[in-house]
Amino acid sequence: MIKRLVVIGNSHAHSFTGSRLSNFGKGQWSTELLSSYSLGPVSAKTFLTSKWKIAEQFLSQIQDPSSTLVLLSLGENDCRWYIPREADNLQMKFDELAAEKVVKEYLSSLFEVMQRVKSMGFQIAGWAGHPTPDLPNDHDKVIYGPYAFRSKLTSIWDHDLSVFCQENDYIFLSPITSLLNESGFPDKSKYVDEWHLDPAWLSGYLIRSLESDGRIRKGSLLIYKFQLVTKRIQLIFLKLKRDSKNLFF
Repeated sequence: MIKRLVVIGNSHAHSFTGSRLSNFGKGQWSTELLSSYSLGPVSAKTFLTSKWKIAEQFLSQIQDPSSTLVLLSLGENDCRWYIPREADNLQMKFDELAAEKVVKEYLSSLFEVMQRVKSMGFQIAGWAGHPTPDLPNDHDKVIYGPYAFRSKLTSIWDHDLSVFCQENDYIFLSPITSLLNESGFPDKSKYVDEWHLDPAWLSGYLIRSLESDGRIRKGSLLIYKFQLVTKRIQLIFLKLKRDSKNLFF
């Protein structure tokens, strides 16, 4: 039975806990049940060479890894920016079949990261990411290539990662269909900006999915909400205590 959920990756990791997206390291709204750790800007392809040592150091401090599920929050930014940009630089001209080779290169690196985390004794979950924003090519907004092409990359990512997880008996979670409206476009009501998801929706999706599979005990979502409220009250009291001391000094 899973007792702790740890999400690690880029800024999307903090979307799970509602922590400040611009902060690196552990999210300030992490709780005993659900915590997040942002490594800053990173793609699946560069994770091993640029961020693995930091991730390994953080994970090595977690007690009882066998009851801890680690979810690697990667994929959305890969399919929105890194992969289409690399495909274009390789003069693939946004050809889906050719770009599939690039997707597999990125996933190959991610698979290695997942296996390393597993070798540390943790339970591991594959995360399909979420739909790319239905916006046109805009490098100023870190969006590369046409929407239809980016959506296809997301579908390839989702499929290949699900196959890998099934073959290795890893948990696989994909919120993609849940995030699309009736027209097949991203449901903006579940986002807080162009590509970051609403924390309340995201944490609810994660915990409910694991509850329904019997991997985490029933009522965990209520426990998480209680822990979150408790932590916020504690921080308010600490701030009031500091402020009251400053009045006398």
